[in-house]
Amino acid sequence: MKILLYLNIIIPILASLCSFIRIETLKMIAINISGLLLVINNFLILKFNTGISVVLANILDGYEIKLTVEPFAIIFALMVSILYSITNLYSFAYIKAQQRVSLDHDLNPRIHFFFMPLCILAALNLGYSANLLTMFIFYELITLSTYPLVIQSFTDHAKKSGKYYLWMLFGSSSFFLLVAIVYIDYKYGITNFKLGGIFNSNIDIKEFIFLLICFVFGLSKTAIFPLYEWLPRAMVAPIPVSALLHAVAVVKSGIFALIKIFMYFFGIDYLRRIHEISPISIDWLSLLACFTIIFAGIRACLEDNIKKILAYSTIAQLSYMILVLSLNYDSSNAMLLMLSHSIAKITLFFIAGIIFASLHIVNVSEMKGIIRILPAPVILFILASFSIIGLPISAGFITSSLLLNSIPHDTIIGSIAFSCIILSKLLACFYFFKIIFTMLEPNPEIIKLDYKPKHLTYISFATYSLSALFSYYF
Repeated sequence: MKILLYLNIIIPILASLCSFIRIETLKMIAINISGLLLVINNFLILKFNTGISVVLANILDGYEIKLTVEPFAIIFALMVSILYSITNLYSFAYIKAQQRVSLDHDLNPRIHFFFMPLCILAALNLGYSANLLTMFIFYELITLSTYPLVIQSFTDHAKKSGKYYLWMLFGSSSFFLLVAIVYIDYKYGITNFKLGGIFNSNIDIKEFIFLLICFVFGLSKTAIFPLYEWLPRAMVAPIPVSALLHAVAVVKSGIFALIKIFMYFFGIDYLRRIHEISPISIDWLSLLACFTIIFAGIRACLEDNIKKILAYSTIAQLSYMILVLSLNYDSSNAMLLMLSHSIAKITLFFIAGIIFASLHIVNVSEMKGIIRILPAPVILFILASFSIIGLPISAGFITSSLLLNSIPHDTIIGSIAFSCIILSKLLACFYFFKIIFTMLEPNPEIIKLDYKPKHLTYISFATYSLSALFSYYF
């Protein structure tokens, strides 16, 4: 079954090459089939999960670029492949919308469909990475492959934002993450991820803090403060790319890499022993996550651009996941938070794309009364918003309950975290209901609908319907 891991490389490369097909219908069929094949392939990996591993290459006298199958990696790969497949459908419908109305053609089909599969290739194999070196290589490939996607409109603003995006992500990982890998290799030798971690009973607090700092700030795709600004700036990208950044590959690859570090590098027992000896060695991360949550919520309240509101919302949600990891090292709850957030957030971005394609607007203040002409998209936006906030009758309510229940209430840090989460929920209610009430507010003016987003709406509905499956199984 090793061929299944190789197919996670072969299929995206073939999909990338399909971008050069000149017959549009044939290209659309080929790229959509490739997305479906990726989903099937990772379901087969789930079925035949026997701890299979493959060595892609041996470099530098014994260093392996190696992939291995483990349960969390399969869940991550299925999430990435399913949402990628749906994003492909949405991207083609979005391109048709560009062609039919006077939209700026910010989505370049050749660039978009060439680099998006390469990003998915990197994300999938980061999930299956068997060691730090492999994870680092695919982590950097995600950055390099998404840079052209961010700047594909080639406006001055896009180029400037793309430069910052590349500098921030590539720079932080090349420094912090690479320093950690070199240090670990020098002191511990070549290390593979393994359940329980790589450390023995000897505990060096200073070493642990040093490595934790390197991993937290090296994995800056988690958008924790102060390495967060790249995410709102990247909203210069077209809507399908924004959906990819937030829900499918980029920020989620940062969180999943951190989950792997906590589970398979440090190990849960080692983290607990560290916390017993020196609580502040981990509590600083919890406090930083709390600050990021509140800071991002306040920034979202101050924004009018819907894409930037969603960007700051994502920053807050990512720090929820970091908070769960840092408080009780609960990787399962962090994964569930990641899944529910991905489904809801990609739906919200898809609806933002429908509004932009139909009305050419991105500012909330201009969306007064749009429910009259876009009833289905507005209803989907409301439902997805409920999930992000964590209100009842939503998948987000389940994960929010798990989050609150996982917080230790008998400690000072736990009380601070609980208070921050409640406050952030109130902030989320404010900025999401600001959008919702504006959409529902009566508007006597005649609103001209330039494009009827029938197919975009169907795809958005299909995406949100995954929440029902999530709620049923979890």
